[in-house]
This record gives sequence, C-alpha cells and structure tokens, in this order.
Amino acid sequence: MNNVKNNQQIGKYLEKLISENFESRRKFCIKVLDVQFNAKPSEEQIANYSNKISQIIKGRKGIQIADLPIYANLLNVSCDEILSCGEKYIPIKNHMTNYQLAFSTDKKVWEKYINVEDSISLNYDEYGKSLIDYAFQFKNYDLVKYLISIDYINITPEKYFSDNVNKGALWVAETSVKQNNKNYVYNPYVYERQTERNLRTNLIILAIKNKDYKMIERLHAREIPELYGMDYTCPIPYGDIIKNYQSYQTETSCIDELIETIANSDENMIDYFSSEFNVQSKHNRTNTVMCPYLDKIVEKMLLLNIREVELPIRRITQHNKKMYEKLVKLLDEAHISMCKFGGVEPTQKEYRKICKDIVIDKNYNLIAFYNEKKKGILTDIFRINENSSSPLLRELIKDSNEWYDKIINLAGKED
Repeated sequence: MNNVKNNQQIGKYLEKLISENFESRRKFCIKVLDVQFNAKPSEEQIANYSNKISQIIKGRKGIQIADLPIYANLLNVSCDEILSCGEKYIPIKNHMTNYQLAFSTDKKVWEKYINVEDSISLNYDEYGKSLIDYAFQFKNYDLVKYLISIDYINITPEKYFSDNVNKGALWVAETSVKQNNKNYVYNPYVYERQTERNLRTNLIILAIKNKDYKMIERLHAREIPELYGMDYTCPIPYGDIIKNYQSYQTETSCIDELIETIANSDENMIDYFSSEFNVQSKHNRTNTVMCPYLDKIVEKMLLLNIREVELPIRRITQHNKKMYEKLVKLLDEAHISMCKFGGVEPTQKEYRKICKDIVIDKNYNLIAFYNEKKKGILTDIFRINENSSSPLLRELIKDSNEWYDKIINLAGKED
C-alpha cells in the first residue's frame, strides 16, 4: 500500500472516526479493552489506554498492528481506510448490516452487534429500514423477543392500564431506534405515530403466528387504545373519539395483514379473538366489547371458505342480540323516567325522542347511550357484509344482521 499517511495524519483521522461513532474517547477505549480481554476493564486499564489513544491522536505514537483490525471493526471501516486517512476504501466483506443481522438466528451475533456504541441496529439503512423492519420481514420471532427482553422494543407496562391518565393514549409498543448518526436522514419509530401503531400490530401478527398467547395478552391484542378513552357519559366529545378510532385503522397499514392472519389461524386463536371481553375505561366504567375488526375477520374467513367461521358468526349474533336487549332496557327506563318527570303519559312519540340520543357510527361499529338514571352502554356491534354457499351459515349471517339492523332502526338512523 503506497498511500499510508504519517502518524499525525492518521491520528487526526482516527479522532474523526471515533467522534462519529462513539460519544467519547473513553467509551471507545472501554470497547477496545473489552474486545481485547473479553472482560470489563478496570479504571486503571481505561486510564492507561485513554492515554495511549491520546498519544496516537496527537501523532506521537503509531497504531500497533494488533490494534488496527480491532479499531477497523469497531469503527466500521477497513484497515486501509484508517492508514490512508480515507483516501483508499476496501469493501468490508464481513461488515454486518441490519439486513444480515435480522436474518441471523445466533444470539451471540445479536449481542455482538446490538450491544455496542452507536450500533448499526440503532439506525436506518440506506433503504430506510431498521433492524426491526427486517426482523418482521423475515418473521424472525426469536430476534424480536430478544429485542423486547433488552428493552430495544418497549411494551407498555401492564401497570399503566390501571392509570386513568394514560389509558386514552396507549400505543402499547415503541422502540429505542434513534437517529444517532447525522448521516441518517430517516425519522425514528419513536417519533412517528403510524410506525408505533404498525410496530405493535406487527408484534401481534408474529405472536399469533407463533401461538404465543402470553405475548398476545401482554400486547392487549384484541384492543385498541381508544377503547380506554370512550364512555357513554361523554356524548359531546364522542365525535372526536370516533375520529381517533377511525385513524387507528386507516393509519395502521398492516391491519389487513392482521385480519388475514387471524382468519387463517387455528381454532383456539379464532375462539380467543371472537370472544367478548371487558375494558375498564379511564372513566372507571366497564364496557363489554369484541375485537374491533371481528366483522372483517369473519368476512375474510367466508371468502377463504374456512370451516371455523361458524363460531365467530354465532358469537357476533349473541353479542348483537345481547346489546340490543340491554339498549332496549335502558331506553325503557329512560322513557318512563322522562314521562314521570314531565307528568305525561308514555307514548311512542316520547319514546322516539329518547331513541334520538343513541350515538352510532356504522362505519366503525360503535354505539353509545346514556339514560336519566346514569346508566349506559358503550359497545361495538357488527354487520357481516359477506355471504356463504352453506345454508346454515347463510341463516346464521341473516340472524346476526337482523339484530344489528334492529339496533340501527331503533336509533332511527337506518340507511
């Protein structure tokens, strides 16, 4: 190699590389010592090596041959680049990328490249993708779980679900991917609401495919954050809540993949996602709901002729019927109370006035009502807009939709 620079030039270039890749010289020294001795260095060792690096940077000493490949590896450059001060570049065949790292199934490899200063995994690559993007692309669930275990992917702690202040704003998952290097121009996950939603949804998809019910529960996979902010006592801001509810589905680009994943899952998973469950809202009221996309899941299953579709259709029918009966009871109570207070006889006209207070958004399956006795309902109802060649399924779908239509007609908001 005929373009090796002198010690002063190499020292200056080394200083530049260290500042670009590490927060301080000290941290660089600690990492070099860690590689050399495979153990945490002492303060004396750090001080001695820091002095050595200082001498190299000032040009008073040259880089030792044994140290050169270590520096090159830690600084993500070739030995030739260091010695030529950037005038000569050699492709680094063993240089790890986010793509390669996400493809690996070796925990030792993950630890080596993730737990380092300014790790490649903390930045987006030239294609605008992070390690997490590639991990999902390759369905590398073991790597994803490892990233969760080291808080690289952060799942909202369960304790926050009992915190009324936070309930309406939970996204459940974020990441420590950040813009460490100024050469990277891509925005990190943590600052993008859409990618936070997609991150959580992608986690749910992988958990379903791996039948990891513990992770599915941890992610509150059947829920969306807005469920915690809704309540039947808030008819005025209800419209804003609806908009947030809508945005969750429109801004989350992998919702369709989630729906298809659930539709193609086994009987136990279908049972889980088609069951009713309770949500304790930030207003300390319990609302009985179902998975927000259950109608879309059923429609996908019908299109794919999946045998297990009968169960969720029956569940939707039971839910629609139960919510209709609960709503009628609340309306009756409100009707009687209103007429008694006004000193008038209960009539159909007065009943229709009460029904006008029902809040419904048919596009997003939501219904709410609040009566005079401070009782109410906040839930979702479903209409199945797909049919089947099976006489049994056709009858079940018809029955389910009739209960849905009764609720819509009751509210006087028929199409």
